[in-house]
Amino acid sequence: MTRPAIVFAAALLTRAVYLFAYHPPLESYYLALANSLLSTGVLGLGGAASTDFEPAYPFFLAAATLLFGDRHVSIQLLQACVAAAGAVLLYSLTLRLTASRAAAAWAGAMFALHPLLIRQASAASDLAITTTLLVAFALAFVRVRDVRT
Repeated sequence: MTRPAIVFAAALLTRAVYLFAYHPPLESYYLALANSLLSTGVLGLGGAASTDFEPAYPFFLAAATLLFGDRHVSIQLLQACVAAAGAVLLYSLTLRLTASRAAAAWAGAMFALHPLLIRQASAASDLAITTTLLVAFALAFVRVRDVRT
C-alpha cells in the first residue's frame, strides 16, 4: 500500500468513525438549497433565487442526493471521502514543495487526524469541500511551470 493510500485510509477511517459515533445531522439550509435545486432548478429558498450562499456545497449535496436519495449517511460518507482526499492532496503538495516523503507523510497525517477537519467532514457545512478545494488549488498552482501550462 502506498503512502498516499495510507494517508487516505487514515483520513477516511477517522471521519467515518466520527460520523458513526456522533451522527451529526445533515439537515440544514444547505440541504434545503440542494432540494430547491433538484425540485425547481433554483438556488434559493422558497422558490426565489438567492446569491446569499456559495453554490458549490448545495450543488454537491444535490448531486449526492441524486446518487443516494435521502440516505443522509451515504451522502455524509461521500462527503467524508472528498474531505479525506484533502489529506492526499496535502501529502502531494508537501512532497512537491519539500521533496521530503517524511514531511509529506507528516502533513498528510496531521490533516487526517486534525479534530476540526474530522468534525467538518460529515457536518452540514461547506468547509470540508472548501478545504479540499483549497489544497487542490494550491497543488495545481505549484505545478504551474510557465504561463502555458
